[in-house]
Amino acid sequence: MIKTVFRYCVIFSLYVLHGFTFAQNTPVFFIRPWNDTFTLKTTENGEFLTVTAMASMGSYLYLYDLSDRSLVTIDSTAQIISKVILESIGRSTYTGDDFVVRDNQAIFLNAVDYHLEYFQLETGKHLKSISFSRDLLNEEKRSRKIINRIFLDNNSILLGNSHTLVVFSESALSKQMQSLKVLHFPENKRILFYNRNKSIELSSGVAHYSGRTLPVRKSVVSFSGKSMVLLNGTPVQCITTQNGIEIYRE
Repeated sequence: MIKTVFRYCVIFSLYVLHGFTFAQNTPVFFIRPWNDTFTLKTTENGEFLTVTAMASMGSYLYLYDLSDRSLVTIDSTAQIISKVILESIGRSTYTGDDFVVRDNQAIFLNAVDYHLEYFQLETGKHLKSISFSRDLLNEEKRSRKIINRIFLDNNSILLGNSHTLVVFSESALSKQMQSLKVLHFPENKRILFYNRNKSIELSSGVAHYSGRTLPVRKSVVSFSGKSMVLLNGTPVQCITTQNGIEIYRE
């Protein structure tokens, strides 16, 4: 009897230890089921509306939910700090394809109207719009002319795509844009996240960061903006699943 009890105690201890080890090693940082903060909606045309872009600043992550035009703030302990509804720019729930956060503002890349849309983080109030030329990358070949990404580099805004970026002057006129610095990246690489010191690149289906390789996780609904950013210098990746939103600390 004593031996049996001892054996079960050992088995139970190993089970607990295994569970603890798994919890320590798992890269899952944040999980939220649908209809708890985030929503997955389907339009009459069969399009899915849900989280489509992620940004970071310091110890905070920001997720943009296209289904209700909301911006959700998550801290480094995976706690939801706030959810604000962004003021409409006149296009239903659309605010932009991608965005960055700077100086208590969320700056969205409105690729439909060729505008940058500025919002106050705490209230969601629309502060201003700045237009940019649709010919910003006109000198590039066709596949590199698309403008669907926005990054920050030392507080300067970069616009472009995963292959080509231009340093955007928020005070310059559109006709001056062509003289600004253009950054080119190799054909076999895509930029997932960029600043001059810490970039995440995609090559041969694998993400690379600071000499490390990172998995590229599949999302049920594709992101229009960034799905991988840095949180306190650590890569994090957001995906949509059949059940909800998941964020991985890589």
